[in-house]
Amino acid sequence: AFMVDPDWQGTGLGSALQARTIEFARERGVVGFTADVLAENAAMLNVFRRSGLRMEAQLDSGTFEVRLYFD
Repeated sequence: AFMVDPDWQGTGLGSALQARTIEFARERGVVGFTADVLAENAAMLNVFRRSGLRMEAQLDSGTFEVRLYFD
């Protein structure tokens, strides 16, 4: 999990953190991630959508359970 300070949001930092985390995980045999994201957090959902990974998301009680797969 990671958070980006509001002053740094929109600068690409979240995407860079995600890319490095994915790289690190793949090198160690991890096959995907699961994340819980509040439905109103459109910015984070977009970071996941732009990742280029296969993504599934299911909404439950105002929170998306997002699954990203390293196919």
